[in-house]
Amino acid sequence: MTSESHQVDLYCVGICGTGLANLARFYAAQGFLTAGSDVSTDYYTAEGLKDAGIAVYAGFSRERIRELIPVRVVYSAAYHPESNVELAEARRAGIPVVSYPQAVAELTRQYDTLCVAGSHGKTTTSVMVLQGLKALGITAAGLIGTSVPMPAAADMLVVEACEYRRHFLAYSPRTAVITSMDHDHVDCFPDLSSCEEAFLAFARRAEHTVVLPKYADLGTSAELLVPGERYRAVNRQDGSCLFLPWNISARCAVPGRHIREDALSAVLGICGHMKHRRGRSLTREELERVIQTVCSYQGAVRRFETLGEAGGVLFMDDYAHHPAEISAVIESLREYAPGRRLVVDFVPHTISRTRFFLKEFAGALRKADAVCIQEIYRSRREEDSTDGLSGLDLAHLIENSRFFPDYDGAFHWLHSILQPGDVMLTLGAGDNRQLGFSLLHAMQERNQ
Repeated sequence: MTSESHQVDLYCVGICGTGLANLARFYAAQGFLTAGSDVSTDYYTAEGLKDAGIAVYAGFSRERIRELIPVRVVYSAAYHPESNVELAEARRAGIPVVSYPQAVAELTRQYDTLCVAGSHGKTTTSVMVLQGLKALGITAAGLIGTSVPMPAAADMLVVEACEYRRHFLAYSPRTAVITSMDHDHVDCFPDLSSCEEAFLAFARRAEHTVVLPKYADLGTSAELLVPGERYRAVNRQDGSCLFLPWNISARCAVPGRHIREDALSAVLGICGHMKHRRGRSLTREELERVIQTVCSYQGAVRRFETLGEAGGVLFMDDYAHHPAEISAVIESLREYAPGRRLVVDFVPHTISRTRFFLKEFAGALRKADAVCIQEIYRSRREEDSTDGLSGLDLAHLIENSRFFPDYDGAFHWLHSILQPGDVMLTLGAGDNRQLGFSLLHAMQERNQ
């Protein structure tokens, strides 16, 4: 791929997005010279990119493309070749330009690939699959929505397959796992039925597809595993989880029904992959090892993540940005920290999703004891939207909430109400994770 006239092999526009960051790290681990840019380098992914020897630039520049002369350019779905100056310059210079889904699609045709799809649970299940495969001695590279170690040589890929704009229909997985199906991305799926149709089309792209029992009516095609209620993960009185029909017990390091279902999805995905791609079923000893390893999952960045504890306040962060996800996270925290007051800071993500699920968001957030609502985090595709919906409209529906349009107002109010025994949860796909860290540091200073 490298030639003397080129200073980099791969250049990524929007490189700090988790998916593209991992793709850049994957290519760097294979020995390709990789660089990229984003609006800012103030993202948690930037440190991992720099550790991998990848140059990360703030802002976009035509001159940078002329200087680096990349062999290829890959861009995040947040940017468009018509409007981004680096993409426009690359195309003018005749440099091949492809989107992130297109680049991943090519890799799924080159590697033995297990894709994890679902409205919820994709990232958690993908990390669990990576850990379970490693327990079997299989080295997999993860192109997923959180930072994971990237091997220099991989036996296979584990890909988080997003349904947004039907991107996952470009992939060619050998094995597919569908963790859940719910109505989301209302700007491209008008109703649940259109969403389910996309998942069924995705299922048919794989040689073998695994779904949980409650989604077994996705279709009647023979490739769909898990008929009826045969496979389950249920709670036991001692707090452990029993995996049926194998009667293997394990204790999940992270609480919650959704975690148990993600663990079951991961186990079934690994079992299906071994049987249908590697020609054999897991032995009992291997199955026990996989289940124990999968259940040892302790969370990933922005997924039920513990930021720290100070002044008797536990600080947590989660990426949940759909009403069903918010309910699941709050229920899990009630299980994880019973009896503690739960204070939530929520940044709604996208105007279209917030408007469509406004009442559902309010119902989910009422399950917390105190709620701070910030302004809606607009995606780049909504920059020209004339919809005047505000986070204030959501706050009006939640009796125990306050609305703050800016970071400072949210910080000062939350800092004033936090007290020993509280759990402080920053929630959503916006940029409020740093708010949690700021509050944690302020509580540390308060108690010095």
